[in-house]
Amino acid sequence: MAISDRGRRLLRGCARALLYSLQTLLALQLLLYLLFKGFEREHFRQALPAQIEPAGLILIDGMSGFREGCGVAVWRLSEATAAGLRQQGLGYLQSAQQARGYAEPYYRYGLWQATPLSEAQSMDGWLPLGCADAPAALQEQILRGAQGGQGYYSEKDEAVLLVLPAERLIVFAYNG
Repeated sequence: MAISDRGRRLLRGCARALLYSLQTLLALQLLLYLLFKGFEREHFRQALPAQIEPAGLILIDGMSGFREGCGVAVWRLSEATAAGLRQQGLGYLQSAQQARGYAEPYYRYGLWQATPLSEAQSMDGWLPLGCADAPAALQEQILRGAQGGQGYYSEKDEAVLLVLPAERLIVFAYNG
């Protein structure tokens, strides 16, 4: 049975409408994803104290369930922060107690301490690197810095913040 010209035009019109609808949905999905990634990046940057300045994002990754999650955000350490740490050591971080973008007590860091972290602290979930799909070389670099004696760390509820000047890394690791 042959389809009339009117039927063909109708089918082409429906096919175009469906194609345009799918393109619009894909574009909207991409837009929402990019907005989320922008929010996520800014959220983690705002969790850093103002004294710790990142120079560029390396990785944000993790896993989450309905309410809880774990993961890491890793940045390059800025030259200004690295210079302050070279000049003042641990003293540079003593006032770095509150996240730059959050005034709530949940975002208050404890006293800063020098690394090394114990192997149990850095391997048994205290640094939830296993929750992130980080390259093996980056994980090794973070663990080497955390277990070495040239970095600094502070804990807050459900997170730890590592500053590793020798590796030029800032690591925010959360679990909760």
